[in-house]
This record gives sequence, C-alpha cells and structure tokens, in this order.
Amino acid sequence: MKNVILNVKNKNWGEIGPNSWLERHWIIYDDLLVDYSVIYNGKENNKKVVNFSIDRESLNVLMKELELAKDNDNKVEALDGDVWEFIQYNNGKEVWKRDVGYIYGLSHLENITKILKKIIK
Repeated sequence: MKNVILNVKNKNWGEIGPNSWLERHWIIYDDLLVDYSVIYNGKENNKKVVNFSIDRESLNVLMKELELAKDNDNKVEALDGDVWEFIQYNNGKEVWKRDVGYIYGLSHLENITKILKKIIK
C-alpha cells in the first residue's frame, strides 16, 4: 500500500484575473508517484489533474532540502504573491508542517518549490 510522504500546496495570493491559476497541489507517495492538480479561476472545468512519477534522485534532494528547512521557522511578510504549505508524513501520520505562508528568502523551501515546478509533466 502506498503512503503519502509529502503534501504541498501553492496558493496564488497575487492578482487574479480570468483563467489565472488559484492553487497548485502536489501529493508525493513513497512509491515515487505524484498526484498533481491545478485549479484555475473562471473556467467551467477549472481543475486539471495529472499523475506521474518523480525520480528517486529528485525525491532524495527534495527530502534533504525539507530536513534543512525545518531548522528555520521564520515567518515572511509580503503583500501578495505565492504562498506555500508543506506537510510531511511518516506511516500515515503527520510529522512536520509549515502552515500556509510566504517563503521568500527561505532558500531550502524555495529549492523545494523549484524541484516541484520542474517535475510537472
């Protein structure tokens, strides 16, 4: 049985116009599968879902960055832009969470987001 190891949400708190994305969501499982979805503003069929695999090397880098990010719980203030939420699981139980917020200048979390955006097929 596959288990979720990481759940990441990216919300658009910037200017939102017709057909702008509102939320992107990655669910990563221990068998390297990824469920990715994006919700758009104003479209009749406003949710797109894609399933694919992440390679082991990318996942290892992602998880290493996550471990390093845990040492910095600084809150970042901004007026608009992207906000992120990260939840890590182990055997179906939440083991770490960073609540929805800005991550500007938090290099390890920014590195995770770069990896996530890069793996979208």
